[in-house]
Amino acid sequence: MDFDDLEKKAAAGAKMIIISSPHNPGGSVWTQVELSRMAEICMKHNILMLSDEIHCDLVTSLFKHIPAGNRYHRKQLPGP
Repeated sequence: MDFDDLEKKAAAGAKMIIISSPHNPGGSVWTQVELSRMAEICMKHNILMLSDEIHCDLVTSLFKHIPAGNRYHRKQLPGP
């Protein structure tokens, strides 16, 4: 993931990012660090992150699927 590019697009007014995990067609799995960085950028710019995790059970034992909504990297949105 090119986080500098994501930051630029977010600052330019992007409203949503859609990710797939495991990533199709390559099968790469987002790491905790990558998901946390994406979440930080999305929170900073009020961007919705939609994560398609329909094939999460197809991850090999070499990797661990981490849901994008995982409590370890999700931050609380400000209340009304």
